[in-house]
Amino acid sequence: MTSDHIKQLYGLFSSRVGAHLDLGLKLVDIEGDTVRLLLPFQQKHANALENGAIHTSALATAIDSACGFAVMLRLKEPTAIATVNLRIDHIRQPESGQNVTVEAQCYQQSGDFAYVRARAISTKTLFTYSSAISIFKVGTPGPALNSAL
Repeated sequence: MTSDHIKQLYGLFSSRVGAHLDLGLKLVDIEGDTVRLLLPFQQKHANALENGAIHTSALATAIDSACGFAVMLRLKEPTAIATVNLRIDHIRQPESGQNVTVEAQCYQQSGDFAYVRARAISTKTLFTYSSAISIFKVGTPGPALNSAL
């Protein structure tokens, strides 16, 4: 699948999934097999009681989305996928009011399962906020994505 197809697919997906619209996720770039998304800071997604940083649930949603797009990048034809397992280690809280970059790489596919590693990092200092690994099931029931491109 080409980078242009992934960008079209991202536009289709982000316009139909409310959580992604609400978070304001933006596809930053695709480099090789790595996908980068920007999670912009929004006060409504901040953990104001702690330090005004992006809440870990918003980070988790962005990580899951980036992992899914990394799987799509690896596939020859876009198809429905589902998260089977997502393990996130939150290492440190983001700085107050700062955007976060999420990058993910699908490093292996075996049968109907795809394996992904990801991290959420500072857009300024490159500190790692969260590290993740995930497993996706490929070819699950869902929309016919290849006809949308």
